[in-house]
Amino acid sequence: MKKFKINNNVLINMPVTPQQFSEALNFPDGQTGDYYSVIAYSSIYSKVSQQMESIVKAVDEMESFYLVHVILSQLSDDALSPRVSDDDIFSFKVDNNDSVQKELDRLQRNLGLDQLIENVTPELLKYGEYVLRTEIDDGVQSLDMSGNEKRRVRKRKSSSRGVTELCDDVEQGSVVSLTQNGIVEGYLQTNPFNGRVERKQFADFIKFTLGGQRVRVDTKSLVPSATLTDKRFYKMYKSLPKFIRIGKSIIYTYLNKLKELELLEKMAPALKLDAISRGNLVGMNLPDRYNLEDAKKASQHFEETLNKKASIDPTSNDISVANIITTAGKTRIIPLFGDKGSLQNLDYKNEDANGLADETESLRRLILSSIGIPYELVYGSDGDSKGEILKRSAKYTRFLRKIQKCISNGLRDLAFIHLTNKDMKFNKDDISVQFNKNLVDIENLDQIERDEATVSGLSSVLDFINELRDVLGEDKINMAPVAKYMDENMSTLGMHGLVRTEDIKQDDTLGDGEIENEDIVQ
Repeated sequence: MKKFKINNNVLINMPVTPQQFSEALNFPDGQTGDYYSVIAYSSIYSKVSQQMESIVKAVDEMESFYLVHVILSQLSDDALSPRVSDDDIFSFKVDNNDSVQKELDRLQRNLGLDQLIENVTPELLKYGEYVLRTEIDDGVQSLDMSGNEKRRVRKRKSSSRGVTELCDDVEQGSVVSLTQNGIVEGYLQTNPFNGRVERKQFADFIKFTLGGQRVRVDTKSLVPSATLTDKRFYKMYKSLPKFIRIGKSIIYTYLNKLKELELLEKMAPALKLDAISRGNLVGMNLPDRYNLEDAKKASQHFEETLNKKASIDPTSNDISVANIITTAGKTRIIPLFGDKGSLQNLDYKNEDANGLADETESLRRLILSSIGIPYELVYGSDGDSKGEILKRSAKYTRFLRKIQKCISNGLRDLAFIHLTNKDMKFNKDDISVQFNKNLVDIENLDQIERDEATVSGLSSVLDFINELRDVLGEDKINMAPVAKYMDENMSTLGMHGLVRTEDIKQDDTLGDGEIENEDIVQ
């Protein structure tokens, strides 16, 4: 074995011969099983895994910030609320196949999928993707249930129990998906024992991917240009992926803003404590005949009168919270020489703490609104219930559906792998995942928002016409175009014919009084 240099940062242990290269990655015979293809795929793995590792590291560093925890918990709870009667989060639904339905129900119970999904969803949101390793019964060799549904010929040893366990022991960011036409066909992973990049089957992992972002792969730099003159190598080169899709972390996307907010919130207590510790500054006017020593004595006398001494308990060598506050807000006397004696308050306190609070709140709103979370759900509302808030936030509901779809795709992959290894016949299109959490109907929300915008626009038109009446005069307003415009827009609300356009002639003008809705509608 020798170390093969992929780039300036990564050294991967690789065999010497092309055949050993092919065996190291477990490529099927005849499929990219040559020297340069293995080098290329190793480089692809290196580039993508480094990107994911940097995301995982950066996000983990922000995990202790309270708002990160709040965001992850809020999204997880709202997307995966369990049913009250049995605490189930989801259920498999199979059309026209009772045996498959019973098998998937059994799989859900045996693997504890509801609890598992509840546990991994915050991590999925944090990293953008999450990988679980499958354990498949040894009674039969596991089949590669790829997008093309190819099955390898094998001898049956005994009846397989399919997927027996989902193991949460994968180092996140270490598994890279290989896709063909958007369908995952396999994975690349580093062997932790020998450091080699290995090709894994589709059935070896269950990968949940949220959204997705593309990592561009410079394929020209992966293969020496001299080899491209060979047709076989050129065909391999053309088959290399130009992009690798990885999950999109909701925390990593707004990492800089979260760090800025964390800094502001840490500064707030310091500024408030500084403002308190300054106390009150009082100026004492003294006659000109007072010398500095007399002025100092007078200042000390009034300070002792105005301030209560804060003493430390000698037995515990400690000071009470009340004494701390009293001492922090202590009054200080400053001698001011003048023609008569008096006391006056000197306003010198810094008001930056209030400005910082406003800036902090604005940044909170920016982060939450960018993700799609209503601000009121996290920091409270004056009176609206959670249901009322959700009804007004179609963006948030869309994001919850996006989370559910991501989990649904991973669970369906699990079902396909399990049923395939049990040699059960099924139709992929007949299997779906239904969540017990009933989200607000997004289509209705969108329609309501469009209707409200239309009504608001029509009201603005009427106000504009009233302003024209005041400027141009009542006899200058022709109502026929207005009625036609109103009727066309009311049709989008399902109210065609509400405006009586046939009763208004082209030369009709506005009569006395302002334009009201009843002037042009039934």
